[in-house]
Amino acid sequence: MEASNGTGYPPINHSLHLSDHLWLAREGGAVEAYSIVENKLTEIVVFPFPDTQKIVGLFAHEHDQIMAVSSHGEIAFWSFSNPTVVVKKLPKSSNIQAVAKFDKFLAVGGKGTKENLKVFDLSDLSVLYAAKPTMDTRLNLPFNVDIRAICFTSLEKPEKVAVVNADGQIFFYDFALKPSALLHRQVLPKKSVLTSISRAETDGTVIYADVSGVIERYDLLKGKSCGRFKPQEGAVNSFLISGNNSLLLTASKDRFFRIFNLSTGSLLHKVYLKHSPATITVTRQDWLKAYAQQYEDSGDEEIW
Repeated sequence: MEASNGTGYPPINHSLHLSDHLWLAREGGAVEAYSIVENKLTEIVVFPFPDTQKIVGLFAHEHDQIMAVSSHGEIAFWSFSNPTVVVKKLPKSSNIQAVAKFDKFLAVGGKGTKENLKVFDLSDLSVLYAAKPTMDTRLNLPFNVDIRAICFTSLEKPEKVAVVNADGQIFFYDFALKPSALLHRQVLPKKSVLTSISRAETDGTVIYADVSGVIERYDLLKGKSCGRFKPQEGAVNSFLISGNNSLLLTASKDRFFRIFNLSTGSLLHKVYLKHSPATITVTRQDWLKAYAQQYEDSGDEEIW
């Protein structure tokens, strides 16, 4: 299955593994369902978003539903059992760049003075939390945020959320604490243009990546770095924690797919791809872990 630039297909922006299907959201709004069992395309869903919008998030929802989130704050639901697309509008959200989902909670953030972190309850689309405008400490004025990634930092407490800005800042919120929900704000070196963030193996610890290829583990509670992984050659397009929280998978602009030991940071294996991968989805955890152990510290390189 070919899925990248230069193939005649629109590039893939997001992917999702749900049940026995692999879902791919392509640039332009089409979402394709591939049967892993039958190894074939089984469905194409075109969500009715305007041409000016793009899909910024693709998630599993209740039962067999998939949920797509658009850049203008619309969410659409579809399932095999009920193929009628249902579209709803998130209030006060118009320029979304990053989204994260935890159970019935949806966190969004975008670009502009009014597009800071917002957390919604998907059962009724009510706003559970809206972060105050980020202030310029020197001028005491709100400045335009440029949120590139969001993640929930706990498996048990969805109230804790981490946000990264393109200008090298990490914000850590606990919206159960009001009115002062912002727990920590870390300004990283200005060269750090952050692209992605994910909850790590312990609550309060995250892993983030930037456009220079740096991947770092960071303790939000202590406000300090816990070590870096081997740098990539170019921006990290996507990464994923997998293998029962033992492996870190990365897809980079340098066309390499890499597998790291999450606890030690050592590079287990790398594969050179014929295209620049935009997203990662794991369909078999058992195979992945066994495959990574087979090549641990071998230095071998494959070409796919």
